[in-house]
Amino acid sequence: MTSSIDLQPLPFSGSPHLGESGNGFFLRMAALNGLELHEFFTLLQRDPKRQLHPEDAPILARLFDCRVSELQPLFITSTYDKHCVQRFDFCGTLVTRLYLFDLQHPKVCPQCLTDFGFARVEWDLSLFLWCPIHQTALIERCPICGGRLSWFRPGIATCSCRRQLDNKGQGAEQPWSVKAMSGLLSCFIGTPRASRLRFPKEFDEVLSVLSALSLDGAMRLVWILGVESGFKGDLANARRRRDMSAAASIVDAGFVRLQALLRTASHGSGTKSGAPASSLLVNALRRMLEDGATEGDRHFAHTCIEVILPPQSWKKSGRRHPAVGQLPLLFEDTK
Repeated sequence: MTSSIDLQPLPFSGSPHLGESGNGFFLRMAALNGLELHEFFTLLQRDPKRQLHPEDAPILARLFDCRVSELQPLFITSTYDKHCVQRFDFCGTLVTRLYLFDLQHPKVCPQCLTDFGFARVEWDLSLFLWCPIHQTALIERCPICGGRLSWFRPGIATCSCRRQLDNKGQGAEQPWSVKAMSGLLSCFIGTPRASRLRFPKEFDEVLSVLSALSLDGAMRLVWILGVESGFKGDLANARRRRDMSAAASIVDAGFVRLQALLRTASHGSGTKSGAPASSLLVNALRRMLEDGATEGDRHFAHTCIEVILPPQSWKKSGRRHPAVGQLPLLFEDTK
């Protein structure tokens, strides 16, 4: 256990920046002290293939000469609920699926590294692909050698090939849906300037729905619809494709599908042509509720399902069906 290791503070110490990634902070501090991250893990007697854990906080606080409370938010802690479902604490927010993180293969905004000198925590989310601050796509490969970035690189702004990841490295242009998703996730995290972003009005209804959910609920709904639309329901293959192009395809397909389903549900969920689309949205909402959804997400999804379901299903249950035209207003009122 690292808590039993007697280590002295490193020559160069410091505290995490607000909004800094945990892995990014450890990499930055290791490089500042002339260590590569794998050497830093060896110093702590930890397996480099594993993440650092909250129990490591006391020795890390001693090494960096900072408070334990400053390090606690950096850890993605894992717990299990009464149903043995794994949950993750990410920046004080519940996340219920490990595939919503991208911890093994980092993405970066080179301009952020140049301007701020640290890796932002939202880059660890698998569906976060665009920087709202500099309004440019993130990169996952070195613009010089073409190799995929790793946490075990010499420095926070340096590739394993020893070349600098400066702002000359621009990511591929992303569709508006990807930009909108990243902007939404930034608002959940509290990224500076994110709330001032403006996107095409065609996304208003989709963003209204997603912003009414939690970070976990919004990502899961887009993921479910995107995987079923863009990857023909093959969730396993989509999880294995851990790259930005796959994630961008999931987000874009998820937005397009959600936009179409909301439009169909709003203009008559009980119609013959609208029933299949409404059924798809209801199924996606129900899947989103599986295993560990937050109470707020549950209430919101159940309300949406009640509005969307065709009147025939309500007649069988003997309950009154809400007005079809209530759907857009419902989403606006729950923001």
